[in-house]
Amino acid sequence: MDGDLVNILATKLNIISKKTILKAEELMRLADIRTVSFGCSPLQVTNTCQAVICLELAALFNNESISKDVAVRLSGVRKKVYVNALQTYERILELQTNVTVRDIAIQFGCMQSVELAQQVLQCYEREMQKRLSATVCEGLDLSQPMFAAAAVWASCKKMKVRLDKRKMIETGRAKKSTFDKLCLDMERHASQLLERSLNNGSKRLKHLFDKRHDRLNSSSYDEDDESIPKKPKVLNGDQNSDDYETWRREILERID
Repeated sequence: MDGDLVNILATKLNIISKKTILKAEELMRLADIRTVSFGCSPLQVTNTCQAVICLELAALFNNESISKDVAVRLSGVRKKVYVNALQTYERILELQTNVTVRDIAIQFGCMQSVELAQQVLQCYEREMQKRLSATVCEGLDLSQPMFAAAAVWASCKKMKVRLDKRKMIETGRAKKSTFDKLCLDMERHASQLLERSLNNGSKRLKHLFDKRHDRLNSSSYDEDDESIPKKPKVLNGDQNSDDYETWRREILERID
């Protein structure tokens, strides 16, 4: 009976992989066994809802995608109930996987945000370690996808990269209110990191020009020293402009 139900729902979810369907059937049997073995309640969901959840988990296991909206509609329960049940089944079936910033960036096609997002996540972790007690901090699992998703979202927002927030929330598997609060913290860290990076770049530029100025005015300055690009001599016409731009470009390349 469960096999027939899974096949019917798989068709409606556009799942055609036999491997995924068989995996879903396996997960349903395993869920029934473990809820009894671990003394868990039946989660108060129907067989249909359980079948849809197991199909989604099987699809994720096999790196396939399904429509979350269609899954919720077929489950016959509200989205909040469905998401909570999905997370519970993940724990019971031990299917929780570590989702990294890079994983999410690849999924959403925003690889340019990886470096900043990773730094944002590190800053957030350090902040939590300072704010929370050691006991509470130990229970904070930053491998949960909502943290990586929020870090990527916040970084992309500051970098003016547009993403689908609804899909990002689904990827993070978090409530919208929780995700929004998390993003506020991540955005704060992203702003601080970008501001710090800008200030460091300006300081490096100033240091390089100050160094050149000091050496030019030093009595020991050697005209043949090639460690610093020489400012071009004043000429007339386009040649002066071209030489100056070349010299300026060499200076800026030193900063990179």
